[in-house]
Amino acid sequence: MGSITNVLSRLFLVGLLFGAATVAVAEEALPTGQSVTPTAAPGAIFNSLNPGLTDYPDFTAGQAVTSAVSPDGTTLLVLTSGYNRNHDANGKVIPRDSNEYVFVFDITSASPVQKQVIQVPNTYHGIAFAPDSTQFYVSGGKDDTVHSYTKAESDWAETGTPIALGHGLGNGLPLGARTVMPAAAGLAVTADGKTIVVANYENDSISLVSVITREKTAELDLRPRKNNPRKAGVPGGEFPYWVTIKGNDFVYVSSVRDREVVVVKLEEMRPVIVDRIPLIGNPNRMVLDKAQTRLYVAIDNSDVAVIDTRRNRVIETVKTAAPTGLLASVRPGASPQPIATVTPAGRFRLERQ
Repeated sequence: MGSITNVLSRLFLVGLLFGAATVAVAEEALPTGQSVTPTAAPGAIFNSLNPGLTDYPDFTAGQAVTSAVSPDGTTLLVLTSGYNRNHDANGKVIPRDSNEYVFVFDITSASPVQKQVIQVPNTYHGIAFAPDSTQFYVSGGKDDTVHSYTKAESDWAETGTPIALGHGLGNGLPLGARTVMPAAAGLAVTADGKTIVVANYENDSISLVSVITREKTAELDLRPRKNNPRKAGVPGGEFPYWVTIKGNDFVYVSSVRDREVVVVKLEEMRPVIVDRIPLIGNPNRMVLDKAQTRLYVAIDNSDVAVIDTRRNRVIETVKTAAPTGLLASVRPGASPQPIATVTPAGRFRLERQ
């Protein structure tokens, strides 16, 4: 992941979404000993992510980590989450020129058109549209908040102040108490658009936020011992990263540290853990198919797991490495990261960061 980020950190591959001239990138060595020669999709277009800073008109943002397409298919959002900081002559950060960004693209025509750039103080990968496409939400990372945006005429604008999640500190792992800040990570919205569920990466929990009242309504610690004293010492639920919601009832949360997907049922706003799905590697991002009967999970340093959401069991593992015999040496997996979409035919597309 790191070496690919070095190659593409200041470019967003719009062609991954829209198709189109092949662009070759020099071969990069990976820490695993493998090498990668990323190639753009036929007809792809590279768009430089320039936020239009007055003081730094040539500045391009790095670390484009997440994209989201509105349910009505008209808008593409690209979220950055990294270290987009600018410094003055004395080495001090310039606050007005040091933020993260949401780049807004109109995708109603053959070529995407950048329409707006929204500055966000801090982010950590999470961005999601409301089901009716009229709002979208961004996780505030270490600010421990959720930002909400509504479209007013032609531009999107933040609605009120960021919604506070109320974590003073993280759980302190691995550096000890009072050393780690909270981190609002992945988030998703229920099908009725009423509830946002946020993964609290440094607090081993999820928060439920009411879209109507703009307040946190519940929190659930995902660690077994926090829900059942008899399970003291049993691992599980730590470092939750991504959230996917089936309808209005079932939430799937990827636990990076403990190599599992935690299944949570929402019962009248009271979240309850109903299952834990073990995996062979570290799960990061997930996406449901249209029927919501299959959950595709990208497993870092491994492959892609396919989960049957009716039984909450892994039914298949999709290999992402080169086919046997194609290369002299093939290690397990190819470090898949985001899963972008699942087609009606059940095919999915991986994006690389």
